[in-house]
Amino acid sequence: RVISSKQDEVLKKYGLSIKDIAMMALDNYNWNVRQNGVYLIRSLKDPTTVQPLLNVLLNDKNKYVRTSACYALTDYIIQCPLEALLEALQDSYYAVRIQSTYLLGRKKDYRAFESLITLLLDKNKSVQASAERVLKTLTGKKFEKRSSYTRYKYDRKYRYWTRWWKRKIGRA
Repeated sequence: RVISSKQDEVLKKYGLSIKDIAMMALDNYNWNVRQNGVYLIRSLKDPTTVQPLLNVLLNDKNKYVRTSACYALTDYIIQCPLEALLEALQDSYYAVRIQSTYLLGRKKDYRAFESLITLLLDKNKSVQASAERVLKTLTGKKFEKRSSYTRYKYDRKYRYWTRWWKRKIGRA
């Protein structure tokens, strides 16, 4: 239970719902309040809240709020448009990029391949590893520990995946 029965009575008295409170919190000037609004929305499990979460993910000025929105969207992966997730891959904060790769992996949309391959050149090693993990998962490719691939640096892995993708779609 998110709120107590006494709090529920107060909300009913003023004609508000928990969802209304959460939506108002997303517009607050304080980033901590906005982040708590995102947590509240996630606890509601209401698919009609996807668009506000996407707005927060793509437009909020605080990196922690954007990251929380990205985590909250894992519950609504089917309703998430691919374009919004691809845009989140360009976020300045590495945790948003990592979570976005995870969401793209769960979405299993091959239109995201080129963007995921590009992330192999990201300045953050965790983002690179996340993108590689998703690429391996989507393709089912497995590499033995002793294969030369496992010793590659990420720029070389980028070249490997780029060649593989071009051969796969017939543009080699």
